[in-house]
Amino acid sequence: METLRFLMITSHYPPNHLGGDAVFVEYLSKELISRGHEVHVLTAPGAYSLLRSGPKHSGSQMLKKENVHRFEPAFPRASVLSALIAGTQAKATKKAKKIATDLNPDVVHWHNTKGFIGRPLVLGQARTLYTAHDYYVVCPRSNLLRPDLSTCTGPFNCLSCHLRWRKPPPLWRAGSDRLIEFDSRISLISPSESLARRFQDDGVKVTKVIRNFVPRHSKRTGTPHDNRNVVVYIGMLEHHKGVTTLIKGFARSKNGHGFKLKIVGDGSIKGDLARLIRELDVKDRVELTGFISRDAVNNLRSESAFQIVPSEWPENSPLTAIEALSFGLPIIVSDQGGLPEIACAEDRQFIFAGGDERSLGNCLVNAWKFTDSLGNLRERAKDRYERLFTPEKHISDYMKLINGVDSD
Repeated sequence: METLRFLMITSHYPPNHLGGDAVFVEYLSKELISRGHEVHVLTAPGAYSLLRSGPKHSGSQMLKKENVHRFEPAFPRASVLSALIAGTQAKATKKAKKIATDLNPDVVHWHNTKGFIGRPLVLGQARTLYTAHDYYVVCPRSNLLRPDLSTCTGPFNCLSCHLRWRKPPPLWRAGSDRLIEFDSRISLISPSESLARRFQDDGVKVTKVIRNFVPRHSKRTGTPHDNRNVVVYIGMLEHHKGVTTLIKGFARSKNGHGFKLKIVGDGSIKGDLARLIRELDVKDRVELTGFISRDAVNNLRSESAFQIVPSEWPENSPLTAIEALSFGLPIIVSDQGGLPEIACAEDRQFIFAGGDERSLGNCLVNAWKFTDSLGNLRERAKDRYERLFTPEKHISDYMKLINGVDSD
């Protein structure tokens, strides 16, 4: 097997992150290293501290064969603002070019570079890839959300929208209907068909859809009777994640099922959710756990009946849903973005209308009927993971793209 040298470029990388994009870069790097390739990562820790809030993840240990290069300017705030407003940061770009010159990588793979380097560049003769982990290519906010939390359907008053969010104005995108223009030599990867369709509608060509993956986990430790009455939510506590609707839908349907709901994570609306739980009189059945350890999350997944992903924005390909499948944990998801692509085709009754508490509640009532016979659902969840979301499947598609084989 020919071994290659990779340079991953990403604003966020563990432990300086709170999102799935950085976790995915780490997963991909580890898988490539395990196959004998050499991987380097260029990241910007300062972007994390200024763009993200909340505690760091426990993070990863330095991999034996991995080299993590950090862009750490003397004035990180000015550097991030320059990248956000002007779309470039001279010193960051210089750092990327120098590392590429020194390493002479075979592949340069760009990821989320918001607040670091505005747009992906072709560096030397390397094969250049860009994975769209979100909507940043077509939306300065990255998530298509307007200030009223409705979903944007096309480029319109993007600068005004951004200012209403009280964010630094992306002036560099003002004259191009918000789109980031790509060098034709850069291959754009979409992790979901949903995102690829949206890009196509906005005039952006996706080279190939390659689905995200998560590492393979050991067999479920729980039995069909362990916590069969527990539904778990794992993620940020923000309005667009649908947690408010989740609690309302749970309360509305509580007489039709016997579930208890555990909500894992933290965010800006945690206090509001706690008050809502008291107001709806479901505090005996709904628990806000806050952040818990990775091992505790895995144990919870192993023992629960379902994981629910109630997002009210067009999610791309969230790792939390894929991780559930890797544990053989059935998922209940909203119909937003790429979530229905992750769910098992046989279990369409577990897909509800995003933002609709009645539809969500009906899904919970229906799911309760399966709690005494979860075996088939668990097998289907695990099979879905094995067919679409394993490291082997992703690396196979990834290397075909790099080698120019089977490109879309």
